[in-house]
Amino acid sequence: MVTVQACSELSQPRVWLASDEGATAAEYAILASMIAAVIAATVLLLGGRVNEMFELLLTTWP
Repeated sequence: MVTVQACSELSQPRVWLASDEGATAAEYAILASMIAAVIAATVLLLGGRVNEMFELLLTTWP
């Protein structure tokens, strides 16, 4: 008679709970979202000023 043993981490709750592979992915996702938020805020705050500067350069350029 042949028995089949489950090889999945889900069959061993302690191993599954101790695994930190998902935590690293979550940390990278949080870091990426924070960087995106800083970029978006910078564009919103400086976008108008940069546009005015380029318009000034275009009007004063010979």
